[in-house]
Amino acid sequence: MRRLIVPLLLLLSAASALAEVPLSQVEQRLDRARAVRGEFVQTRELVGVKKPLRASGRFLVDRERGVVWRTDKPFSQSMRITRERIVQRSGGQETLRLDAQREPVVGTIGGVLFALFAGDFNALAAHFEVDASVAGPRWQVKLKPREVALGKLVTGLTLDGAGTVQHIVLTGAGGDITRIEFSGVTVGDTVDEAEWLHE
Repeated sequence: MRRLIVPLLLLLSAASALAEVPLSQVEQRLDRARAVRGEFVQTRELVGVKKPLRASGRFLVDRERGVVWRTDKPFSQSMRITRERIVQRSGGQETLRLDAQREPVVGTIGGVLFALFAGDFNALAAHFEVDASVAGPRWQVKLKPREVALGKLVTGLTLDGAGTVQHIVLTGAGGDITRIEFSGVTVGDTVDEAEWLHE
C-alpha cells in the first residue's frame, strides 16, 4: 500500500522573509469555497534512481466529500480519496478499493490526504506538529508526524500557497522526495456528480 499512497502525496515550495505565526493566520488566507480544481505536476526523486519520475493530471477537492486525483500522463488513472475509503480506477474499471472499516490505517491516510489537499490544517494538527509562517498574502506550513505509523511513511511535509495550496513537498521515510505543483487552480461552490465519481 505504501507504493500507492506515498507517491500520491504532496509538494514543493521556497519562501523568503517568512515570519512564524499562529496557524489561524494561515487559515485566514485560505479560500474556503467548497470546491477547488486544477492541474498538477508531480515529480518523484527516488533514492538510487538518477532520473526523477514525472506525472501530470487534474484534481478536484470537494471539501464536503474528498479528493479526486486524475493522472493523465504517463498513463491514465484516477483515484478518489475520502476519510472512509480509497478507490482507484483505470480503463473505466475499479482496480483497487481500500476501506477504513477493514484497514483502519486507510482512514488515517485518507483523512490526512484529504486534509492536505484541502488545506485543513486543524485536522492535520491532530497528526502532525505544525510550524506556520506568513509573508504578506503567502504562507508556508511545515508538518512533522506525531504518530509512529505515519512516521514510517513520511518524515516531513512542506506546503505553501496563498488562497489555495500551491506546492507540497513530501520527504518519505526512506529518503524519497515527492514534489507536487498545482496550476490553473479555480474555486467554486458546486460539484457535478459525474466529476466526483471520476467517470
